Amino acid sequence: MTATVRVSSPQNVAETYPQTAAAIVALREAVREEWGLRGQCVSRKRSFQEVLALKRVTAQLDWLRKTRPHKARRADPTRVKNMMELQWMARVGLARPSASLRSFSVTLRDLCGKDSTVSRTQIGRIRDAFVQTLLELRGEELRKIVVAELRAPAAATGAVYAASATCAVASKAATGAVASDAATGARRRLRAVVVLHLHDVASLRLRSHLGGVADLPSRSRSSKVQQHVVKVFLRPGVSCEVPQEMEALGDKTAATLATSLDGVARQVAKTIAEGVGSDNETWLIHALVGDAINTNEAAARRLYAKAAVTLMAAAVLKYCLV
Repeated sequence: MTATVRVSSPQNVAETYPQTAAAIVALREAVREEWGLRGQCVSRKRSFQEVLALKRVTAQLDWLRKTRPHKARRADPTRVKNMMELQWMARVGLARPSASLRSFSVTLRDLCGKDSTVSRTQIGRIRDAFVQTLLELRGEELRKIVVAELRAPAAATGAVYAASATCAVASKAATGAVASDAATGARRRLRAVVVLHLHDVASLRLRSHLGGVADLPSRSRSSKVQQHVVKVFLRPGVSCEVPQEMEALGDKTAATLATSLDGVARQVAKTIAEGVGSDNETWLIHALVGDAINTNEAAARRLYAKAAVTLMAAAVLKYCLV
């Protein structure tokens, strides 16, 4: 025997069971009044930006979840796998620049075993780190030379500075300040730093910048490479070479070349200004040497125009382009 259930409409139910229907309606109104319910909640459709932001956050969390074990293994000081000793890092960094990365990888595999291989990418990063350290050490050496030269007495800096101090005293003889200037002439002697800057374009391999990998440079290829040779002269017999990185140029226009020259000049000027300090006014004579072509001349004009508007490094440096 099968039971049949008939579903009546709400109107028929209210007519059939009036007291029950009235109680249900009263209960619904009481719940709305006391609990603040005003009907069924309708889900709002997310906008395109909200969906995109949610996907981005989900992808970031997924990436962090996958990379966390790897970072934990790298931070573990007791691990032995994939570790490279300092002596091998020194050998890689101090090797000749013409040595290929593949030869280093094969050599380390033969000496350390097949399970202790080092990738060519890692070897390249070690080289790049050594070069970057060399540049920083050279800049620190230039800074120390400038500080030592400025702290030296007037008699030890040569006849050029002594003559400059004499000229400074004589030039103010008509103003009545001869006595005070004569007493401080040796300390306020005029100083000048000459920066010899040779530049040319070549077609070579170079080291480009990788911002996402430990902020280190990396090797790549380019058809137009700007190379710089910079040497700083403080006085006869006192000079310092400042090694520079080769730069990739998108084109050989005057604006692009001027940007490259301005970056090198400001980097050297900043190092010199840190050694000079804020108490000594110093002339920075920038001797720019290049091929006799219109592009180089136009780039030099742009470089001088920017230096006239924006200070090279500090107010104590007076810039002169030759």
